[in-house]
Amino acid sequence: MTATAIREKLADKASMASQGPAWLAPVREKAFSRFQSMGFPTRQWEAWKYMNLFPVLDAPFHQAQREAALESARTQKLSRDALQWVFSGGYYLSDLSSKPGSGLEAKPLMTALASETAPLAFFARDLDSEENPFVLINTFSFTEGLLLRVPKSWDNHQPLNLLFLDAGGAPSLAMPRVSIILEEGAKAQVVCRMLGGAGQGSVTNAVFEVFLEQGASLKLAQVILQDGPHYPFAAARFYLKSGSSAEQLVYCRGGKMTKLDTRVELEGEGATCRLNGLSILGGAAQAFHELTVNHRAPLTLSRQFYKNILDDEAQAEFNSLSYVFRDAVKSDTQQLNKNLLLSDDARVYSRPKLKIYTDDVSANHGSANGPTQERELFYLRSRGLDPKAARLMLAEGFAREVLDKADMPAAGGEIGRDLRRELQKMVD
Repeated sequence: MTATAIREKLADKASMASQGPAWLAPVREKAFSRFQSMGFPTRQWEAWKYMNLFPVLDAPFHQAQREAALESARTQKLSRDALQWVFSGGYYLSDLSSKPGSGLEAKPLMTALASETAPLAFFARDLDSEENPFVLINTFSFTEGLLLRVPKSWDNHQPLNLLFLDAGGAPSLAMPRVSIILEEGAKAQVVCRMLGGAGQGSVTNAVFEVFLEQGASLKLAQVILQDGPHYPFAAARFYLKSGSSAEQLVYCRGGKMTKLDTRVELEGEGATCRLNGLSILGGAAQAFHELTVNHRAPLTLSRQFYKNILDDEAQAEFNSLSYVFRDAVKSDTQQLNKNLLLSDDARVYSRPKLKIYTDDVSANHGSANGPTQERELFYLRSRGLDPKAARLMLAEGFAREVLDKADMPAAGGEIGRDLRRELQKMVD
């Protein structure tokens, strides 16, 4: 495919993919129509005001060829996790992926959709209210994805691993989509890794839809490690029924510009979510975290705890909203964002917000930004540590609070090792 700017390619309705069952065509049409009415984000949009999207929209990206993507993935030293599903350049690579068995359903998303004759309740919900144009773009143009369905009877405690690789070579564009469904009472750990090598750059526009039936429990870790000038965009949409719980840990390091958009719908009484995030950014890296939690039922609970460590000219944003609806009495919500600035040129924007439309709720939010405290450095140096070791200890302690709170054993060790390596570079 000839390389074209994303703006030109996606503004053309003829570029809409036609694959899939007949019922999918009007869903794509609906997504495209809403996208047309909205257009691409500008800095006049509240959720995008600090992002310069021109490098993403106007640079020449192309869709990688499947064979090239497969060959690129084969040349990498992939871990052979027992349960792992691999994407490269946006393509699902069955040759490098697991065969689940034991009641777990894992199949290419397009295959799963094609087996149905009517729209599925879990697919592309809330298109009428979707505010992220990149989610709409993915909806009307995706061709590759994965469906993971976990039954209550599945008692394997191994994590389910999703691996997203860039295809290497020329700048590429990928739009994978993942649907995760936990049936009533089911439990699962999912680790999603988005890895970008030292190539010419890529755009990954991924969408994750997560549905938890009554009493289901999910731990989801999103590990985003970028070693080149990449643009990972990922939107997650959670739907929780009564008594279900979702815990999310986002770890973001490197990349040119990262946009992570999470929305949680607490639809059933007693549903809970805990969202934790940590970004380690140096150079000119940027990471933008947008979170929305909608408390729609009584006795729902949400916790948001995000930290950023920024060096050089790095930039980060925590843009969060907890919305308590009229019927969501006795809801409990907390938002906290803390940022450690290791450079005078680093910038962070912290914007936690509350909208509460009922009485008898518990709600609070907070934010704190600043450099390493000299008093703390003095204390450590007085105990025999040199300046570098003292700064490393303080920065690592600051970051590990997020990992300890998240309690994600499937990804915590990997994140901890990467965290220490990156902080060591910063203090050196």
